[in-house]
Amino acid sequence: LAQAKGTEAGATPPRPAACPPCVRSSPCACAFAGAWVAKMSRRGPISIDRIVALRSSVLPLYVLIRPDGGVNTADEVSEDGNDFLTTRMHGDQISFQSIRGHYLSSEGGQISTRRYCSADERFTVERLETQYAFRSRSGQYLSVLDRAPFVGLAPAPGETEMFQLFSLMMYGCNVGKQLGMLERNGHVQIDSLIDESELAVLQNSVAECGGKDTAGLHDVRCSGLVGRSAEFGRLAAHPLVMQLA
Repeated sequence: LAQAKGTEAGATPPRPAACPPCVRSSPCACAFAGAWVAKMSRRGPISIDRIVALRSSVLPLYVLIRPDGGVNTADEVSEDGNDFLTTRMHGDQISFQSIRGHYLSSEGGQISTRRYCSADERFTVERLETQYAFRSRSGQYLSVLDRAPFVGLAPAPGETEMFQLFSLMMYGCNVGKQLGMLERNGHVQIDSLIDESELAVLQNSVAECGGKDTAGLHDVRCSGLVGRSAEFGRLAAHPLVMQLA
């Protein structure tokens, strides 16, 4: 059902070979950090999709927020899209929220989750070409390791603090872009989400329920459809609709 798509290259994410974490005291780490700072001074506007998968650039691991609010990693994301994270920009800062409402947090100098979004749940975005680093309120960087605790904070940006973002693709459309349009306009139109036979069933269900609420001169609205028709209940539980809810 769900497919990850590169926000920059527009391609399904590859599976890179695992690389050992960079030793931060080594010359290569210092050179990497220096190059990062130099290129960051020339960065342009940052545009990030509203729903993304967050994956390490050097380790084949995604950052996941579990249903209980714990943070972990996995080498793939679930097919229903529920491992993707909803983003929200706050100026040059970003927050990451799971489908169950948990925000990625750096409170107390370690990675966890919270049910609210405050300063510790916002990360300053730093971009290097098609890769990103996320700096916490304390100045430390979001980091992925190949050992426990797997997701943590590092004092400086190195290879394991670099991330790629992949958009959620479902039923041929970019779900994050649909969410953005829904929030801006209050409505969204998704073509070919259901087939002709399903559409006919829904039309018959509306006719059977009837409409009592007038809207303007020519429209009549039928409210409470989900509770009055099993067909509309199934539509409301559609995986793509659930991502937009």
